[in-house]
Amino acid sequence: TAGNTVNYNGAGNQTVKCPNLGQYHHLSISTGGAKTLACDIDVNGNLTINTATLDASVSSYDIALAGNWVNTAGTFNEQNDTVTIDGLAAQSITNTSGETFYALRVNKAADTLTLNDNVTASKDLIMTLGNIKTVADTLILGIDTVNVSTLTWTSGTVVGRFKRWIKDTGTGILYPIGTAAWYRPSLVTFTNLGKGSLTGEFIAATPGGLGLPLPDG
Repeated sequence: TAGNTVNYNGAGNQTVKCPNLGQYHHLSISTGGAKTLACDIDVNGNLTINTATLDASVSSYDIALAGNWVNTAGTFNEQNDTVTIDGLAAQSITNTSGETFYALRVNKAADTLTLNDNVTASKDLIMTLGNIKTVADTLILGIDTVNVSTLTWTSGTVVGRFKRWIKDTGTGILYPIGTAAWYRPSLVTFTNLGKGSLTGEFIAATPGGLGLPLPDG
């Protein structure tokens, strides 16, 4: 029912049931234990994790979310699932400890996804439509130089800091950065590098001339 909240708040482990078409409005996970998905779910409102664990299960069920993601002293066990952000209004992801997704897809036909804290996509970041605003935080793709992860970009801009783990030379590394109004990407290719990460950000301001000009040779 539109506007209602289902709260799994048992003290122990629980199964998150499969309603009609897997649809919830607001979904809340709280009061300890692991709450494990039994199917793909579509949350039309907010998803809140509070002092409990939301487990995507070994079957790696996916989550579509049209509202806000709020993790307050809880844990998200992402397994190998995909979380799709697809609401038509402003959305946000909040977890003061930083939130990690396996695969994160942003497919917003309207408005912006705002990151209130650091967010990591450990395997895949899929930008289909819509901007991601990082504010004072960072969107991170990959977790180390072994697990550098994949960016699949169709549309949308990262407004703020975007960090990518890099291990390969001779391959263009896309940073789909810019402002809310202007897409100003950077494609970085290395011919020689030590393995590590690189953070990119587009700053819409005059860079100044400190240290310039550089003498030829």
